[in-house]
Amino acid sequence: MTRHGLAVENAYKQSGELAVAYLDETYNIDPRHPERYYVMSAVIVHYDQRDQVRSDLVRIVGSSFWHTSEALRTPLGRATTTRLLSYLGDPTGSETCVVSHTEHVDVNDRGGEAARERCLARLITCVSAPDFSAGPVELFVLEERRDRRQSNRDARTKSNLLRAGAISPRVRLMQVSPGQEQLLWLPDLVCSAYRQMLVRGDAHYFKTIANITMVI
Repeated sequence: MTRHGLAVENAYKQSGELAVAYLDETYNIDPRHPERYYVMSAVIVHYDQRDQVRSDLVRIVGSSFWHTSEALRTPLGRATTTRLLSYLGDPTGSETCVVSHTEHVDVNDRGGEAARERCLARLITCVSAPDFSAGPVELFVLEERRDRRQSNRDARTKSNLLRAGAISPRVRLMQVSPGQEQLLWLPDLVCSAYRQMLVRGDAHYFKTIANITMVI
C-alpha cells in the first residue's frame, strides 16, 4: 500500500461509523470572461457503503482511471457518464450530494483562491453540522492540489472556521489523488453535471442526481 493509501485507511479508521465527504471543484476564473464562477461539490458516502460503491464505480467504468470532462468528449464516455450518474442518483442508494456555488469571482482573485475559500467554508460548515441529514461528517477528502501553497490555503480555511467556532475540532481535511481513492470520481461527476447545466443550460446530466442534491 502506498503512503497515501495507508493514510486514507488510517483516516477511515479514525472516522469509525461516520460518513465521509468527497470533494471536487469546477470553475471559470478567467478575468476576460464576463461570467466567472467557482463551484465545489461534496458527495457523502456512508462508512458501510464505501467498498461496494468503489467497486461498482470501477466495474461501470471498466478502468481504474476516470475524469468526467474528458469522458464527455466521446459518445462512449457520455454514455458511461450517464450510467455513473444514474448509479449515484439511484433512489434506493444512500449517497447525498451538496453543491456550493459562488457566482461572483473578483477579477483580482488570482487562481480563484478567495472564491474557493468561500465555497469550501460553506461546504464544511454545512456538512459537518450536527443537524446535517447524513452527518455530521468529520472527514473531508479532497483531490490533491498542485502545490503546498494551495494546500496550506485550504488548511487555513479550516483553521479560520475552527477559530470562529463554526466547526468541530474533530473536522479533518485530507488531500489524495483520485487514483488512490476512486470515490473522488463522484464529486467530479457532480461538478461536471452541474457545470453542463450552469454553462450550457443542459440539465440532462444533472437531473439524474437532482433528487439527492442540495445547492447552497
